[in-house]
Amino acid sequence: MLVYQTDDGGFYVGQVTAQPDPLIPGEHLIPRNAYVQAPPTAPEGQVAQWVVDGWSIVDIPTDEEPLPAWEDMTDEEKSARVNDARTGRLVAGVEVTLSTAKTIYLQGRDEDMRNMHGLCTAAQWRIRMGAVEHTTPFRDGNNVIHFLTPYEVEEMWLQGAAWVEQVYSAYWLIKDNLPIPEDYNDDSLWP
Repeated sequence: MLVYQTDDGGFYVGQVTAQPDPLIPGEHLIPRNAYVQAPPTAPEGQVAQWVVDGWSIVDIPTDEEPLPAWEDMTDEEKSARVNDARTGRLVAGVEVTLSTAKTIYLQGRDEDMRNMHGLCTAAQWRIRMGAVEHTTPFRDGNNVIHFLTPYEVEEMWLQGAAWVEQVYSAYWLIKDNLPIPEDYNDDSLWP
């Protein structure tokens, strides 16, 4: 069952799947700050916000001062923008397809990377011990649970690690290309 997730301020952030309630057949576990009622489509510059008992359309809040023009930024400010672009791409993640045709959406937050490293280490030990029939549940970035063999966990980790390496290689190339180009966040410069 799809529900509509908000952040702590009630601002709509996306759809999530409510899992079946194991104790009450036919019911679902609705995540905190999620609602069954779909939000209205927000026009450019606005966002849906859950207020008391329904959706409202509000202007996207901005607490940040606008960035200075590119030519007025210091090298340190430009470098920080490239750092933010790298981090944003890692957090957004990547979709990988395993040789078994399973497609998995990986995210690159710190906790995701630690989890992947631990899962891969366990999978490699299972392979060494011959426990290759074991399946590991893995919830991907789209909230889909996959049951993976040790070989699939290892392949998923390898593909994810290769993608992280590509992101960092692009990041270093951009930062080494002095002066840093204004189009540093163009998709053509990143994997």
